[in-house]
Amino acid sequence: MTVSAARTVAVDAAGTVYLQWPTAEIYDSLDYCLDASAAITNDYITFVAVSASPSGTGELVPSSVSVVGMLVEMTLSGGVAGRMYQVRVDITTQTGREYSWLGQHVKCDWHFPCQFSK
Repeated sequence: MTVSAARTVAVDAAGTVYLQWPTAEIYDSLDYCLDASAAITNDYITFVAVSASPSGTGELVPSSVSVVGMLVEMTLSGGVAGRMYQVRVDITTQTGREYSWLGQHVKCDWHFPCQFSK
């Protein structure tokens, strides 16, 4: 999967970066990346889980997830216009270290202009 640099968020070594993927249109099914290379050193990713909330029928769904080196690549599909979703990425490494990051993703269309809040 080739992912646009505009849809890649990088985690800093301390894990304190505010993560927000670019806005998507309501019918978009786009690929996104989380770059964990600064936070995970001398190790490699063995497990990753991606979830979105709120969840349920018609809500945002991580429809595919893969790992390439320290990049977690995911496709986010569906969602309700104007709704802000929280995307959680959980990672386990070969040495047993566990990481979790939360990011925001907004679905918009011309009926619901997007407004961001932190």
